[in-house]
Amino acid sequence: MPDRISRKKMRSLRRAHETMPGPARAVFDRHRFRNLAYGEIAGELGIDIAEVERRMAQAMLHLMRNTDEARPGGLERIGAWLRAAFGRVWRG
Repeated sequence: MPDRISRKKMRSLRRAHETMPGPARAVFDRHRFRNLAYGEIAGELGIDIAEVERRMAQAMLHLMRNTDEARPGGLERIGAWLRAAFGRVWRG
């Protein structure tokens, strides 16, 4: 897996993240950047874990649809981008 990503791909990923719907982004950011478990996110946002899972799925779909990764294997490539961009282990 790549440890560096192109500037073009990074811009694409950032743009997709910036346009992510608010509820999905709230869950994604807590999980990705604060390393919170789904149960912790649910408690913070006052929603159940199933809703956290749904919003996380929406976030991942948004990233895939708004980058050039809407192809087979796209989720794996998004995970590799996130690992390279943010230097943490991707937890899908």
